[in-house]
Amino acid sequence: MQWDPVQYGRYSTERSRPFFDLIGQIHSDQPDAIVDLGCGPGELTAALAARWPSAQVTGLDSSPEMIAQAGGASGARPGNLSFSLLSAQDFHADSTDVLVSNAMLQWVPEHRDLLRRWAQELRPDGWLAFQVPA
Repeated sequence: MQWDPVQYGRYSTERSRPFFDLIGQIHSDQPDAIVDLGCGPGELTAALAARWPSAQVTGLDSSPEMIAQAGGASGARPGNLSFSLLSAQDFHADSTDVLVSNAMLQWVPEHRDLLRRWAQELRPDGWLAFQVPA
């Protein structure tokens, strides 16, 4: 599926409310590694980097268009934030303290199997934070 970052951006307010509600429930004080799986154009991922400035925050998305948009503002991006092209199916949660995914898992048919795998791979005391629209 090809994603259009401009069209996606038209609904940023609707998408950001549940994201901030979701991350407000994460009570990890000093995570080292945070991943935003299905990061889209990266604006919300940047909020994770701002909340946890000592953590390395990585935004991952399977859309080249979204990653190009996210990486386009690299000059204004904090040093603890990076973006990469990767599908949910290819992601492994090893070395991850906080795994966030906002409105992405409904697009992945085998997401229940992936959730089980990620829960096993996540660091001890790690956090899985997912929001899946109906």
